[in-house]
Amino acid sequence: MKSFQEDFYLDASHPLRRLSRNVRLIGYILQVAFLWLVEGGRVRRAVLRARETREPFEIDHLGD
Repeated sequence: MKSFQEDFYLDASHPLRRLSRNVRLIGYILQVAFLWLVEGGRVRRAVLRARETREPFEIDHLGD
């Protein structure tokens, strides 16, 4: 997997390369935001469920 710098830093500043980079960067940001919303919701629901039942919240078992 490439690093963020390898993916989004440009050496040459050709307008089409910048546009391509910006589109990829927007896609990356949207993907991260979507994952934060989805996974954050799962964690929030698991924490609330654990709080209601007074059981410990185990992060390792979130995928179950």
